Amino acid sequence: MNLRLVCAALGIAGCLGVAGCSSSSSSSASNTSSPSSGTAQSGATASMSSSKSAVVSAAEAAVSQYEAPQPPLSIPPITKPIPKGVRLAILTCANVPSCQAETNGTAAAAKALGWTVQQYQSPLTPQGYQSTWASMLQGNPTAIVYSSLFPNTNIASDLAEVKARRIPMVSISPYTTDAPPAAAAQGAWATVAGPPMYAGDGKLMADVIVADAKGAANTLWVWDPTFSGIHGPVYNAFQQEIEAAGGTVSVLQISIANVGQTVPSQVVSYLQQHPDIKYVAFGVSDFDAGVAPALEGAGLAEKVKIVSRAPEASNLLAVKDGQEFAEVADENIAGGWRAADDMLRVLSGEPVYQIDPSGWRQIFVKSNVTETTEAPPTPGVPQSFLKAWNLASS
Repeated sequence: MNLRLVCAALGIAGCLGVAGCSSSSSSSASNTSSPSSGTAQSGATASMSSSKSAVVSAAEAAVSQYEAPQPPLSIPPITKPIPKGVRLAILTCANVPSCQAETNGTAAAAKALGWTVQQYQSPLTPQGYQSTWASMLQGNPTAIVYSSLFPNTNIASDLAEVKARRIPMVSISPYTTDAPPAAAAQGAWATVAGPPMYAGDGKLMADVIVADAKGAANTLWVWDPTFSGIHGPVYNAFQQEIEAAGGTVSVLQISIANVGQTVPSQVVSYLQQHPDIKYVAFGVSDFDAGVAPALEGAGLAEKVKIVSRAPEASNLLAVKDGQEFAEVADENIAGGWRAADDMLRVLSGEPVYQIDPSGWRQIFVKSNVTETTEAPPTPGVPQSFLKAWNLASS
């Protein structure tokens, strides 16, 4: 649910990159000393210390809550017949496991509903995205679920055609500028995931670090800034929580084209130049391919802990083996089923079910990983959906 290339956000990304660089604040103390000023300074210091302590306590509570098994999803039942003859087109990302895991969930759900499914894999370029939309519309779908790889401005003519043909659409992980309520104006009848969910992920990733460090921690955030249109909320919430506990966040900008190739050595080089950094966080687990072995080879595995989100099976295995410290799982596969559920309700004329923005989450650490052969499924998927659709087996 998660790796979406967003080139038009480069301006925002640059801003985020600057804001995320390791920084420290300083103030010049007055040479004038008085009992009142000393008391004020002591009071301010005590207040700041108390605030940081509260952040740590809250982080520890959050980690304790989300390391425990979470309850399964509960989906409201539909009351009308399932529409027949639906030809659902699904647009997904090419060569991005976390993105395809989500849309594969949509495909599985649609097939369970008896619909015809055609999936389209888009290259991670604006031109490729536009070309994929053109191919998808040529397939004459009666409904569309699409991953938002670029802003809707890149596909304005396609969206105009969709509107003219009255094709219902559901968007997955809308771009920050395309999230509700803008989504409705641009043609999407419903959206899945988005800024609130991603912000929740970022905060929980930071909570893992703050709780482990018992306070301030120097961290390194690794991402491709061209994804900031989707993952900006993850970074912003992460940075805010780390700094609230007195820590710092440095940023290493990478290119997705180099993931698993030069990225591991880039991370190692940065950490060697900044030995005060004890945690490295990745905007999405796809970015950390090969990093754990590289840290081991450089003698850094015992000094630096890896935290990421939206794990694949390989990440869970790395956590189980102690190569990664923690992974924050969210509704990746479940998000695909929610998209199909939204489309079902749109087509049948029922109100679209609005979920809690926080959705389902689970923190995976070495002590609670039990499954390492597949990406972590959300409890209740697919059973809760099939039951809501009156398709559950007796």
